[in-house]
Amino acid sequence: MTDRMVKGSHLIQAKELLDARLGSGTYERLMTEERGQVSPLLPGTWYEVAPLVRTLRRAGRDLHLDLESLTAEVARRNAFSDLPSIYRVFLRIAQPRRLLMFVPQLWRTYVDFGEGRVIENEVGRFIGQCDGIPEDLQEWGCGCWLGFLPAAVELCGGKTKRAKVLRSWRDGSGYHSFQLEIVYT
Repeated sequence: MTDRMVKGSHLIQAKELLDARLGSGTYERLMTEERGQVSPLLPGTWYEVAPLVRTLRRAGRDLHLDLESLTAEVARRNAFSDLPSIYRVFLRIAQPRRLLMFVPQLWRTYVDFGEGRVIENEVGRFIGQCDGIPEDLQEWGCGCWLGFLPAAVELCGGKTKRAKVLRSWRDGSGYHSFQLEIVYT
């Protein structure tokens, strides 16, 4: 199996969240138990996602949160922290509908596996789909979309009324897909 990778900005937000909620050094201790020595995190560097997912599952037990919910918090923080730095000018002029047209590119900016697609993108309602997610990362992938995309809508001046996974299924090749709906004003 090939390594699945995620950008360091996501890990930085996971570290900050876990350390704030469970005490300073929690992230490093849990990641060290998963991987051995932990190197400094750089926002633009790619890192294996599997140790992060195992770390979030363990921390989620202490926080009484499932992986999807905890990942949504991390992804939301990542959007608010990272998008204004790399897409500042675009966010100032973009409306939520325009930004959501770029979901496939946004996914690829932060994750090196799976494919994001736009299914429906009307003013006030968006349905996106993510395909090709390994079974052990499906809950994490849903959490990423549930946290990141509503935050992106808000950064463009929208207000999210509802964000939910409409359905999730296993495709014929053994991977998972899911659809997410966002209703916003």
